[in-house]
Amino acid sequence: MFNLDNITVKQFFHLKDENLAQQYLQFTLPGNPFYLKPRGVFAKKEATPLGQLTFGQVANIKHNLSKPSFENIFECFEFVFNVKLETYLRQDVISYFYALNWITSNLKQLVERESKSLGGDPDDLLDMAGVKRLAAFGELNTLKSIAQQFGKSPEEVENWKYNLVFSLMLHDKVSGEVQTAYNQLKYGSKSKT
Repeated sequence: MFNLDNITVKQFFHLKDENLAQQYLQFTLPGNPFYLKPRGVFAKKEATPLGQLTFGQVANIKHNLSKPSFENIFECFEFVFNVKLETYLRQDVISYFYALNWITSNLKQLVERESKSLGGDPDDLLDMAGVKRLAAFGELNTLKSIAQQFGKSPEEVENWKYNLVFSLMLHDKVSGEVQTAYNQLKYGSKSKT
C-alpha cells in the first residue's frame, strides 16, 4: 500500500500536486485494490437513505455527481449527511471517501432500479412522433405529470419524498401497460383509450 497522510477534506481540496490528488482518488475507483468499501457514516452522522430524500434532492445529487465540483459534492453531503460546510471541511479525507463511495454506490443502485422498473419496450410510433425531444426537460416531465394528477405544482411534487414519486411513476407505467394489454385483448390492436 502506498503511504498517504490522512488529511482533512479542506486540505484535500487545496492540494496543489495533481499526482498526489490522483493517489487519493484511488480510494473512489471500484475494482481498484485501494477502493474503500462504502460506509453510510460521515461526521458521526448516519446517511439518510436516498429514497427518503425529496425527489428534488435526488435529482440534484444525480446532476451534482455527473458534474463534480467542490460545491456540487458538498451539496450531496449536505443532503445525505445533513452537515454544514465547516464540519464537512474538518473531517478526515478517508472518512470522506468512505461516505462519497456510499453516496455514489447508492445512487447507482437507485438509477439501476429506475431503469429496470421504469424502462419499457421502444415504441416506434412515439419515436417517430418525437418523444425523445422531451428528454431535454429531464425530471420536469415527471414533476409535471404527477403534479397534474394531484392538482399540485411541479415545485410541490419536487418536495415529495423520492420513494413516493418513484412509486407513483411505477404505478402510472404499470397502469398504462395494463390498459394497453386490455385494449389489445378487447380490440385486437395497439390502440389506447
